Amino acid sequence: MRCNISLWIYSGEQGWERFNIMLVANSILIAAVGLAATSQQPVPLFSKFTPWLGLILCVLWLVLVTRSAEFADYYTISAREIEEKYLAPDIVTISRGAIFANGRPVEFQDKDNSLTKRLSIGARFLRAKGASYLVIFIFAVFYLAAIFLYP
Repeated sequence: MRCNISLWIYSGEQGWERFNIMLVANSILIAAVGLAATSQQPVPLFSKFTPWLGLILCVLWLVLVTRSAEFADYYTISAREIEEKYLAPDIVTISRGAIFANGRPVEFQDKDNSLTKRLSIGARFLRAKGASYLVIFIFAVFYLAAIFLYP
């Protein structure tokens, strides 16, 4: 179980590192596109090539985010399976996490207290994968605008 959890954590960290690298790369390209568009003496090849490069990066970024999300799902499901098969009913952290993620209340018990927690409506509305896709979409729209609106 410990190895599975370590893989789960490592995979999640790698996914966010890839996301951040692509965010920085696209931010640099956006700056380059803006600089090319406002330059007194634009280099035609540079100003036409850069937005297309940005779109290609967005496609790669989308693939990387999708792959990372699918591996996160895989490790979550695997860890839940192991927990339910070998550790339940004593340990239900991952199983209960699925209930919590879906917005249903989860009860926590220690020897003296009971606490019920529920994921907020805002947190249920936009998950990390959806937010990641939205960021990629915004960059892609900017590149498309640069391709079609600037000569």
